[in-house]
Amino acid sequence: MLNHKFKFVFFSFLLFLCVLKVSAQNKELGYQFFSEQKYAEAIEELEKVYKTNTEQRVYETLLQSYIFLNKYNEGLKLVDKQLKNQAQNQALSVDKIHLLVLKNDSKSAEKTFKDLIKNFPDNQFKVIEVGNKLLAYKYYNWLEEYYTKGAKELKEIYSFSFELAELYFAQQKYDMMITSLLTALNYGDDYLEAVQNTISTYLYDDSDGSIKQIIFVNIQKKIQSHPNSTALLELLTWMHLQDLNFNRAYDYAIALDKRNGEQGKRIFDLANVARNNLQFDVAITAYNYLIENKDNFYQRLSKIELVKVLKQKVESKNILQENDILMLQKAYEKALKELGLNDQTAELQIDYANILAFYLKKNNDALVLLDDVIKNAKVKPQDKAQAKLIKGDILLFTGDVWEAVLLYGQVYSDYKNDAIGFDAKYKTAKAYYYTGDFKWAKTQLDVLKGATHKLIANDAIGLSILISDNLATDTIEEPLKLFAEADYLFYQKMYMEALEKLRWIPLQFPNHSTLLDDVFYLKAKIYVYLQKYNEAIESLTNAIAQDDLLVDESLMFLAEIYSNYLNQADKALECYEKVLTDFDDSVFVNEARTKYRLIRGK
Repeated sequence: MLNHKFKFVFFSFLLFLCVLKVSAQNKELGYQFFSEQKYAEAIEELEKVYKTNTEQRVYETLLQSYIFLNKYNEGLKLVDKQLKNQAQNQALSVDKIHLLVLKNDSKSAEKTFKDLIKNFPDNQFKVIEVGNKLLAYKYYNWLEEYYTKGAKELKEIYSFSFELAELYFAQQKYDMMITSLLTALNYGDDYLEAVQNTISTYLYDDSDGSIKQIIFVNIQKKIQSHPNSTALLELLTWMHLQDLNFNRAYDYAIALDKRNGEQGKRIFDLANVARNNLQFDVAITAYNYLIENKDNFYQRLSKIELVKVLKQKVESKNILQENDILMLQKAYEKALKELGLNDQTAELQIDYANILAFYLKKNNDALVLLDDVIKNAKVKPQDKAQAKLIKGDILLFTGDVWEAVLLYGQVYSDYKNDAIGFDAKYKTAKAYYYTGDFKWAKTQLDVLKGATHKLIANDAIGLSILISDNLATDTIEEPLKLFAEADYLFYQKMYMEALEKLRWIPLQFPNHSTLLDDVFYLKAKIYVYLQKYNEAIESLTNAIAQDDLLVDESLMFLAEIYSNYLNQADKALECYEKVLTDFDDSVFVNEARTKYRLIRGK
């Protein structure tokens, strides 16, 4: 007797497993038919599955298959069955509304929606679930009514500001969109970041700036009626930063800093952001404000950062004019006098040594300053390493190549896996390149191709390609040796001698075409230092005409000349635009985009 019962249970279990396996096969087959747009076949398979498996994906796929074949009555029956299984799932009623609309039964669709409104959930997540379905079917009017009801019914819990904003954005009702978003701030400043993130999404494709302008207007109106709202002022400041209008952002940052008693933190942060976006004048103004207003934590730091940004502004011009150099000299001397020569001003001392040597021809003074940093036990090891690199640069500048290489080697030995170590390795390779030892230089450069510091890796790749291309062209090294000598003379600021070397390369080696774009580019750099801008433009035009590896870099350089020295913004824009459109994988794309926007903004 027990044996018969055991067999019955066993075979029943086997049958159950077989049914499950067949159902799974039917389900996967149904999904496959649906993806292949074979809706009749999908229905045939999924109807079998639905008898025992009413999971959401089976239901959704079967429902859509009915809709694609205009089988609305079958669809309605399916929805009713699903509602019996999931009575609490009010989003299913939206499927019913959609089918009734497709049947042109607007009266029944309206009644179903009214029933949905009557049985309004007390949970915002359930409301959003229904709302998402209405949005997916693009029933905007019903959706607005539903979320408005939600905002009233659940006003103590949730505002539905973001959901309504999404609806209005879909309808291109941008005034209502931002008005709804701003309502979220009534529920607390904690929503500010979410509002900013949502606005960022909406501005992504705002190519003509029309949405941004509407947002600005509405925020300003709201501030007029809520002048004490810190969140609104924060939002307006943030909007100006997105618009790269750092002057306006600075004004509001001052107001917020005073209102919130932030001790200058916001202004210091804004100065740093402005500086990173090449808005040097705003950064300078902000640092000066913090220096002049003594009751803040950031006064000392601002004195240091002010000198750095002054240097960055001057160096952005590619060359330093005499008045620029004198201005920097005074700024560094003032800062170091006020702050002292100590471990906290090590970076300033290193930068100033660089200026003393390379622009004021005071090599000995520079070396003394660097040695003070290197010998100071309190100075951070990385600052000491940076001082050694600059000392090496000065020795290389004066012709003491092997002492420079020795210093570079010390830094690399201490920081093999850091950016400063990669920099030291690159400088070593460059020194060997200058002296004509190309094979050893290339060995050093190939190590750097995988460097994590992108700029160093790109420089290493560029120099490695220059060497390999020009050594592969023929068996002689003379053209590349001449070029390397000219490059070294340029580094030593012996411009006329460098030009003379470069002049001989195409004359002596007319068939060595792979080097021509590099020759023209280096000549352009020299001409800019000599303030011969027309000759520089001609050289860069010739470099671009070679259609070799330096085209994007030559366009960037050309744009700088037009923008910084010739006041021809339209031509600079053309160069940046060409980089953005023709060289979208270039390492200069981000810089080109930033500078393009800055010029357009002016």
